[in-house]
Amino acid sequence: MTKVPDTEENASACLCADCPSKGEDGRSFYCVKGKSPATVEQGFCACRWCPLWSGYGLEKDFYCVGGAE
Repeated sequence: MTKVPDTEENASACLCADCPSKGEDGRSFYCVKGKSPATVEQGFCACRWCPLWSGYGLEKDFYCVGGAE
């Protein structure tokens, strides 16, 4: 597993902003930036559909809850 580089290109590819589970916190890119300060309803998680998840061999989901990789 490789840590996701904190680049503008990776931030643009991130799907977190449209994930229905996270609260309205104006944030995304949780696998790099860390967990959300907002309440997260752990239902559907967009992580496994994110190109960063498969591209960097990530294994977890709900980075908005658990924090950065």
